[in-house]
Amino acid sequence: MARVFAVTRTESADGSPPRLHVAVWASNEDRTLFDAESFGSVADLQGWLRTRAQAEEEPPAIVWTDDLRRDPALARAVSEGLGVPLPPRPRRRGRRVADQQRP
Repeated sequence: MARVFAVTRTESADGSPPRLHVAVWASNEDRTLFDAESFGSVADLQGWLRTRAQAEEEPPAIVWTDDLRRDPALARAVSEGLGVPLPPRPRRRGRRVADQQRP
């Protein structure tokens, strides 16, 4: 059964370093949670993802949230760790200032 990986970054209110979190879910209808981990560095997260991806029988899937797609370093680490292609970056809302100045 394929696994679905969800990766998030949380910022703390007290100024401590951000934490990276990953949850691994079943891809079937019951969405069983198989694993959840937290990491203090992108390198640690990437190493863990690489190990998990190699142990999977089917190619892993990733939940590409807008926040994850807007964080190029984290998105690249997840892509390389799981061996999946990077998604396109989300478009910014609104028009760019340069576009607004064109006649």
